[in-house]
Amino acid sequence: MDARESIIGLLESVSPSDVECRASGLHYFNKSLQDFIDNPSVANAEKVYLFFSGLYQLSDENEAPLANMMDLMHSYEENVSRFTEKHRDHYIHSINVFLLGVEIFQNCSKVRVIFESCYGTGSFSTLSGLFLFIWGNSALFHDVGYPIEIASNQAKSFVRQICRANGNVKNVKIGIKIDSELDVEDIDLCRWGEKSGNVCDLLSDGINKNMDNSVEFVHDLVSNYMRNMFEGRFVDHGFFSAVMLMRTYAESLQSAGRGSERFYTDVVTAASAIFMHNMYPYNLAKNPLFGPLKIEMHPAGFLLMLCDGLQEWNRKGYGSCNEDTFFLKSCGAIISESFLRINYITCDEIISHSIVKDKELEMKSILDLDDLFPNGFKISCSCDSQVDVLFKKINSGVYDNVPRPLLDSIEDIARAIHKDYNRHRLAENPDEELEYPEWDDLSQDLQYSNMSQAMDYVNKVEYLGYHIGLKGTEVSQFTPEEVEVLSIMEHNRWVEERLSNGWVFGPEKNTDLRISPYLTSWENIPESIREYDRQAVRNIIPILETAGLHVLM
Repeated sequence: MDARESIIGLLESVSPSDVECRASGLHYFNKSLQDFIDNPSVANAEKVYLFFSGLYQLSDENEAPLANMMDLMHSYEENVSRFTEKHRDHYIHSINVFLLGVEIFQNCSKVRVIFESCYGTGSFSTLSGLFLFIWGNSALFHDVGYPIEIASNQAKSFVRQICRANGNVKNVKIGIKIDSELDVEDIDLCRWGEKSGNVCDLLSDGINKNMDNSVEFVHDLVSNYMRNMFEGRFVDHGFFSAVMLMRTYAESLQSAGRGSERFYTDVVTAASAIFMHNMYPYNLAKNPLFGPLKIEMHPAGFLLMLCDGLQEWNRKGYGSCNEDTFFLKSCGAIISESFLRINYITCDEIISHSIVKDKELEMKSILDLDDLFPNGFKISCSCDSQVDVLFKKINSGVYDNVPRPLLDSIEDIARAIHKDYNRHRLAENPDEELEYPEWDDLSQDLQYSNMSQAMDYVNKVEYLGYHIGLKGTEVSQFTPEEVEVLSIMEHNRWVEERLSNGWVFGPEKNTDLRISPYLTSWENIPESIREYDRQAVRNIIPILETAGLHVLM
């Protein structure tokens, strides 16, 4: 089930009574999401925010306050980029977070069961209606307070420049103190018969709903959060996003003459999830009382931290320092009842396997993912234009250790490797059709795999004390001992090449999903697979000769 099907499935199961607008509102919201999936533009994103707000007639004298605040945030992100060192898009990002969360909810029944167990159906008639409200508000508006964090970062950047001018390169910390007279922590609830509500009390209640053993600790932490931000010289936009959500809904619901049930249950749940998405990783995940969050402790907060942490694609970078930021053009998600895999697809480079593994470990340090996905939680990365990248590197002189004749013939040699591979497969199974009969049938990453094998010829022959050239004393064939040593080298090279391009280990081979059971050590692969590597090594000399090259002593 892809994002389109997941959205359609969710919205079709939402009862018309679960939205404040006419049933056609769900149709328009669905259409805005489908348009966004086709073209994730700013204009299409704006429609998503507006139509979602319209589902609940979320308006005041400023019409659609949260949607307007998202527009303001987007404009601010773009316009202040020249004055900040680095930040990334949150406008498109938030909708991608929403879409990923819907996919997980629709594809994993355990998530749905836990949501219903923890929240029931809240103020709605269906679980889908409840989820759409809580998740929609959590995901779409979790960064609505980001401008205040940008402002803080601007101030840090400016002061840092002043310090550098004086020869002081120390780290700069800026605190923002909110005037107590502004009553940021109080919400007007007088039309519900209450003088006011304290946002910190409300947020701690939302977090503590399923954390029975740490109620006082959480309450103290949240109650002192404003002071801690100032004294710690940091700004958590999640806190201000949560405050904005609660204030907006309190005003909207009271103005519409609605009761307080939705506010105290579903709105507070969404707001506490928003608050947790930054607060939990930095304040609670490393605390022995909490550790990695279990989904049962706060399903909405868990899902927001998961999807926000994984959503790295389509994030435009702003600011002057983005050298260490990797940019992705798309992402593939594979979600089942017990398995989640995210494969990032880069624009023009492979992200190192270590960076991807660090991301995976980071997610597991804040969320108990093994419990939710016992059959695996995997992050990988691939580049669908690896051949183009390779030729750019060849033309720029990166591979100065590889003989020029080999570089000039690299595609011809790779084609010969592919042709020889098919010849052996036909000899083994003459009645079976070849998976990739022609070179052009291969995707770029599989073409690159053959080119990578050819590029490694240099390392293999040099390991044996030989070299590749046009003329000299030729090596006619490798000894059985040399073949075995080079075969192990070839297998290890192949494993590293596959892992670096988004492949993962799995019990059954699936090329589309980039899964292979042979991504393991030489000792753990069957003899039939080892023979593939031996054939590849035995063919080095004859394949080089097709390009007029030789292995020389």
